[in-house]
Amino acid sequence: MRSWIFQGKPERYPLKEKLVKDNRETWLVSRYKDEISKGDIVLFWSSGNENIRGLYGWGLITQNSVQYYDDWGYGIEVLYKVRFKNHIGINQIRKSGILNNNVLLRMPIGTNFKISVNEYQELSNLLQNLGETAPPVLNGGQDNE
Repeated sequence: MRSWIFQGKPERYPLKEKLVKDNRETWLVSRYKDEISKGDIVLFWSSGNENIRGLYGWGLITQNSVQYYDDWGYGIEVLYKVRFKNHIGINQIRKSGILNNNVLLRMPIGTNFKISVNEYQELSNLLQNLGETAPPVLNGGQDNE
């Protein structure tokens, strides 16, 4: 099992409206096609200005592997499990220092971002401390560095 951050642009995919618990949707996979798989945990991030940029919830990959779709490219189905009561904004994330070395904050271009085991655990702790439902503990197979 691995963990990821999937990023959506608010003008194309407004997470505030679209992330609904127990809904399934197919997300674009722009990289890591051979690494993303069923059971992986995804944290959902919105790009955009500082008022909306940040984490909105988490879910699970429900397909065994990435599929190719003629109309828009590679994608994989996710099941939304939790939408946070309050999004975790970029300023809060920066202040925590958790993702400061992650490419998501250093060069936030793309849809899919790896997060390390440590980043995942620290994000989970931050979510719990903020009263949000954190994703499950990773149980082996996590090879994101």
